[in-house]
Amino acid sequence: MINSLSEQLPLKTIGIVLTDDYYTYLGIASLFEDGKCFMFPLNGEYNSCQISASEDIIIIIDGRVLIQGVWKGFKALMQHYPHARRIWLTRRDIGKLYPHGCDRDPDIDPDLAKPVFIEH
Repeated sequence: MINSLSEQLPLKTIGIVLTDDYYTYLGIASLFEDGKCFMFPLNGEYNSCQISASEDIIIIIDGRVLIQGVWKGFKALMQHYPHARRIWLTRRDIGKLYPHGCDRDPDIDPDLAKPVFIEH
């Protein structure tokens, strides 16, 4: 049974940035309150952040994972946090690639006339 106090408390939003670029991580981490943002490398070798599955988790994925082909970190995060929201960062230098089954918002990037979806 859940007590009434815990029902009133909002979930903390935790960010996990899947990237090898420290400056990308720093920029995104500055948007989160109280430093509740963690960097997770593409190769998945760093796993010291303790995050409860009951927290509101946003996984921010560096689009370079698609051209580098290093999926270990991505697969580990999807396995541990399947309920997490995912945000794919696109870059003009890698094109408009998205994984198969990924939603996109044309209002955010109107020049995405025909994105390319790939299977990982």
